[in-house]
Amino acid sequence: MEERFSGFRFSIGGDDSLRGAGVKEMIQRKADELFCFGWVQDSKTSIVGEARCHKKLGHKMKLYLVGLKNETSIEETIIKEYRDSKIKLHFSHFKILVEDRITCFRNQPHQCEDLSIPLW
Repeated sequence: MEERFSGFRFSIGGDDSLRGAGVKEMIQRKADELFCFGWVQDSKTSIVGEARCHKKLGHKMKLYLVGLKNETSIEETIIKEYRDSKIKLHFSHFKILVEDRITCFRNQPHQCEDLSIPLW
């Protein structure tokens, strides 16, 4: 059976002003517009998140994330496409998470600094 959804995680890096520039809110608005769900959050060095969108709209969300570089102080955008569309944290909408919530992964992007942290 063909997967109907697109799931991916992303990491957006830039200077420190990126965190206060409303980027998370911009990402949330676009995700809501495209009926994607997932999450976004500040990490120590970047803005990270996951999204799950209908396959026909997932590419638009990825293009939007890459295109943010032209509008902000973003220096790098990394997107890791999932083979299946399952994301780690499921919400009924696209949510901005608090910075101290543990969301890191075993590999890049957004790899845990201390891999002794229990991961899902």
